[in-house]
Amino acid sequence: MSADASPSPREAGGGPGWGVAPHTLLLALAATWLGWGFDVFDAHIFNYVAKPTLHALLVPDAQVNSTMAWLQCIFLTGWGVGGILFGRLADRLGRSRVLVLTMVLYGAGTAACAACGSLPSFVVCRLVASLGIGGEWAAGASLLSEIAPDRWRPLLGALMYTASPVAQMVVSAVNRHVVHGDYAGAEANGWRYAYLMGLAPAVLAFVLRVFVAEPARWREHSGEKAPVSALFGPLRRVTVTGVLLATVALVGAWGILGFLSRALEEWGAHAGLGGDMLHAMVDRGNQWALRGGFVGVLSTVPVAMVFGRRDAFAIYFTGALASSCVVLGPLHLPLETRVRTLFFLGFFAHGVFGIFPYYLPELFPTNLRAAGSGFCYSFGRFVSAAGVLVVGRVQEHLGLTQAMLTLSAVYAIGIVSVAFARETGGELT
Repeated sequence: MSADASPSPREAGGGPGWGVAPHTLLLALAATWLGWGFDVFDAHIFNYVAKPTLHALLVPDAQVNSTMAWLQCIFLTGWGVGGILFGRLADRLGRSRVLVLTMVLYGAGTAACAACGSLPSFVVCRLVASLGIGGEWAAGASLLSEIAPDRWRPLLGALMYTASPVAQMVVSAVNRHVVHGDYAGAEANGWRYAYLMGLAPAVLAFVLRVFVAEPARWREHSGEKAPVSALFGPLRRVTVTGVLLATVALVGAWGILGFLSRALEEWGAHAGLGGDMLHAMVDRGNQWALRGGFVGVLSTVPVAMVFGRRDAFAIYFTGALASSCVVLGPLHLPLETRVRTLFFLGFFAHGVFGIFPYYLPELFPTNLRAAGSGFCYSFGRFVSAAGVLVVGRVQEHLGLTQAMLTLSAVYAIGIVSVAFARETGGELT
């Protein structure tokens, strides 16, 4: 479709000068919510089924932890590459087209893991999935930002991100009922069934392609070309600060929340729990953190609207640092109190991500929106990959909890970075 063609009702975009029908907003929100939800499901399923997966792929017990760390590093690197690559493609080919393409890619890559019989083949499948997972965020966030009117962008962006804690709750349920279920074959093949569920987004993608068209704003500017080098020229300041904010949030999430299940296992074992009691406690701790994340994501809307985007980051980074010190520090909290306090860690460390779907797209012009947003978010993946390895190495000397606490100092960098960030005022560039 040409840039000057008249939009159909389902193609109307958002913001000043673009009318938008309610059903258009709902379709865009549904598409990006489901896309991000399946994205997170496919990204985090390995965290829950890593041990049975690696055991089935004949990785020795002594090498499981180190192999997990390296696989996460490879995955996060692929995630970063995918975000940059598909972000640029979304600016050139369209948000909806690339959203569908990335969903097919990560769905097929995750499902293919179910058929793997060796570690090398598993690495290839996870790498394919990571490329699609990285690209989906840039395309989805840009799509929703351009369709949403300015006044509704924070709410719709935060609603999109609520798919993350919901998806992680689903992953936890799949792990509990499918991977560790009581039915025949669960013990040997439950992890394969879990990966096979990754086919769902690939099927959904074809439905979305029919009903979700390109935003009018993108179509109007699709003929305008802008070199990626502009991100490091005229847009250098917003690119650098966007990278810093995303990096801090991602390093904290993967270096602290990403190891939470293993830390809970250690806390429970130290308290004398075992068997079903230990599994129940670990699940309860994860649920408290995810509930906090869900509430925290939604809370970014009033916080950002009252205090502004920049101050919202400062509030959430400060809360994440403080709650990390309480949960992981030397306060010697009773186990159940510690578990419940994870609500606040999830609220701030996970909740801060509710700001990115509407803040990063506001920093960049239309013809570089997905590329800029994708680059900022993806660069943090590269650093997160290193952060995961750091936690893995530091825990060998200080223990896992102390390693996670040490990494939480990254939030102090985020607090300082906020001073240099740009306040968008809720308007697209």
